Amino acid sequence: MRDPSLKEPPLKALPLKALPLQELVSRSHAGDEEAQRQLVREMEDVVRGVARSTLGNAPDAEDLTQNIFLAVFRGLGSFRGEAHLRTWIRSVARNEARKFLRTRLRREDPVRDADREPERLASKRFGDRLRERRIHAALTELPAGDREALHLVVFDGASYAEAGVALGCSAAAIRGRVYRARQELRQKLEES
Repeated sequence: MRDPSLKEPPLKALPLKALPLQELVSRSHAGDEEAQRQLVREMEDVVRGVARSTLGNAPDAEDLTQNIFLAVFRGLGSFRGEAHLRTWIRSVARNEARKFLRTRLRREDPVRDADREPERLASKRFGDRLRERRIHAALTELPAGDREALHLVVFDGASYAEAGVALGCSAAAIRGRVYRARQELRQKLEES
């Protein structure tokens, strides 16, 4: 049994790197700028990974990264610690990435734009955008569980175990979902 006369130092006295993650989240939510900077440093790899895997090009990925962190800081009050912070942030990042893509697809319609600017038909960018649309359409046709597993493992870089925790199933189930999603996606893309 611990001696009650021995007091632990208050968390405020600890350097930010030594703080438990939940305390870092609490301080960040309360507006502590140094805690927010530390949280960004801790989770930057996750957020940038989602942004890059979603968009590919650096300028848009940088914009998306900033949008994701804004959403993370807005939503910190809803983080209850039931899942690991990395998993929660990955989920926020995926949602922001989807929102970003939906907005971009609405703004940039390659078929509509080609009518206005015929020279764009021959451009590589036009072909890339059409391919992105086909992939996006094929992804939306996948069963929700398979699509989520594929996003977590392939696009977000989560392990099968991490994806299992995020989706509430075993690593083996995630492996099966990812396999099915890849097969079905490949088939849909070959047909289109």
